[in-house]
Amino acid sequence: MMIRPDASSDSTGQADDTRAEAVTFRLASLLLDMGRAAAANGQTPRRIARDFTVGAAIRQLETEIETLEGALVRLARAGLVAPAEDGGLELPNIGGLQRLVEQAASSAADREIAAA
Repeated sequence: MMIRPDASSDSTGQADDTRAEAVTFRLASLLLDMGRAAAANGQTPRRIARDFTVGAAIRQLETEIETLEGALVRLARAGLVAPAEDGGLELPNIGGLQRLVEQAASSAADREIAAA
C-alpha cells in the first residue's frame, strides 16, 4: 500500500508532494514508536494519548501544521489512524502502519542504490 498525496503538475508541487509523503512516513514511524512505548508501560499500543500535542509532533517531525494535518488525513484515509473519543488517536491497523514504514525504508534504499 503506497500512500501518495494528490499529484501536482509543477516542479514545486512535486517537491511539496515528496516532502508531504516523507512526513507521512515519519509520522507513521513516530506513531508506531509511541504505540510500542505504551505497550512497554502496560498500555494498549493501539491508542495514542491526547496529551501528545500537535506542537510536539510538529517539533519532532520538523514540519508545519498544514503538512502534519495532510499526513494525518492520508493515514486516516488509508484506515491506519482514527480519532479517539478522548481526543487522542486510535491505531486500528498497526500492521498496515508497519508495512508503510517498511515500504518507505525500502524505497529510500532503492533511491540510494540508483543514485550510486
